[in-house]
Amino acid sequence: MSIELRDCNKVLSSDDNLSVTLQTNDPTARINSQAFPMNIKAQNGKASFTVTSQNTGTITMRITDTNQHFSVTMPGYKNPAVTFTNNTSGNPNCTTNAGIPNSWYSDLYPNNPINTSSGSVELSVVLRDCNKATAQVSDTIRISLLSGDTSTKINGNTLPYQLNASNGEAKFTVSSAASGTVTLKVEDTTKSFTVTNTSNANPSISFTGASANPTPAPTAQATGTPTSSPTSTAPPPTPTGESPTPTPSLAP
Repeated sequence: MSIELRDCNKVLSSDDNLSVTLQTNDPTARINSQAFPMNIKAQNGKASFTVTSQNTGTITMRITDTNQHFSVTMPGYKNPAVTFTNNTSGNPNCTTNAGIPNSWYSDLYPNNPINTSSGSVELSVVLRDCNKATAQVSDTIRISLLSGDTSTKINGNTLPYQLNASNGEAKFTVSSAASGTVTLKVEDTTKSFTVTNTSNANPSISFTGASANPTPAPTAQATGTPTSSPTSTAPPPTPTGESPTPTPSLAP
């Protein structure tokens, strides 16, 4: 959407600050990929922003020039409204524009059941738009624990844990030192939706076998009293090159 601030002579003017708030209840609505409200600054009397929603229907906004304290409206003095309809994908659950991640086509891999005997496994997130194309975004991904080992770690860090996608993709390693099943929740907090696998389920990992952080076994200690070496009773050797000392005898 575009805003133009004009004076009484219809000339573009001012670099005022603008506040954009949402008047309709739509938790998926975003302005410039961020949650409402947002403050933007006009330059040479103009400002623009992008509005998206993952729901069908109409959202209404209110734009206020906070420097001059007046509402910026559409012709007819109406607050701006945007109506979102089904897109060309034919999927009524997917209403966002190209390049905007959507919960319907964004997926997490591998699918359940996920089993590992090494104590760790790598999971991948792919954020896709309604055209099934990978969205080139750097959204924040948040991973939290739903059930299982409370000492579970993501990339060596405790839960919950956050990382940023790179060009719509993210990878992370899940590790646990305990045998059992761990269930996680993965969210795109930038667009406010949960990322599930292709079966629309949260990732569930079964850890079996080797521990991810094995504890070294203690070294065995010998028991019992050591046996002393026998004492030699042999006479000391005679030095080389010397004759034995004669034993004196008594004269008759």
